[in-house]
Amino acid sequence: LSLALERNEGLKVMCIERCALADDGCMLISTSLKLNSTLNGLSFPENRISSLGMGYLCRGLKQNKGIRELNLDSNEVGDRGGGRLLFSIIRHCCFLTELNLSENLLGDDCIERLSHSLLFNRSLKCLKLENCGLTKKSCSFLKRPLKTNTDLSILSLDLNQLNDDGVECLAEGMQFNRSLTELSL
Repeated sequence: LSLALERNEGLKVMCIERCALADDGCMLISTSLKLNSTLNGLSFPENRISSLGMGYLCRGLKQNKGIRELNLDSNEVGDRGGGRLLFSIIRHCCFLTELNLSENLLGDDCIERLSHSLLFNRSLKCLKLENCGLTKKSCSFLKRPLKTNTDLSILSLDLNQLNDDGVECLAEGMQFNRSLTELSL
């Protein structure tokens, strides 16, 4: 698969769903991503990608300027892996328009990095963080970029433990936001 990905100039989207893709597979895909310039979507839902695999993917994604959509729904990314992705990709590579990290236990530290990265990113339009273990503290981090980021139009935070205080933090951030058209809690 890695060799085919390197050489195939017609492939636009690659979806590997429920295939037990793990860290070693991500290492091979990462190498191929550096060489493939036509791929614009990666979808790896319901696999076993951990923080190590995220490190590999980040290396490949940093050099591939074509990927616009990245779906890592229902993996084992975790706080450390999510932090790697969010810092490396969202802040430094302004090409990703859609990111789905739903069903990964990300934690507050990861969301703090994400929030900081969103202050600088102007390409991300859709962010899905459903059932990621987000809390009121996560919402307090998201408040600032919601005030200033003028590009994010879809934010999905369903099935998290936001409670009333967390929703209030989000509401404070959204008071001046004119780009968000869809918010799902």
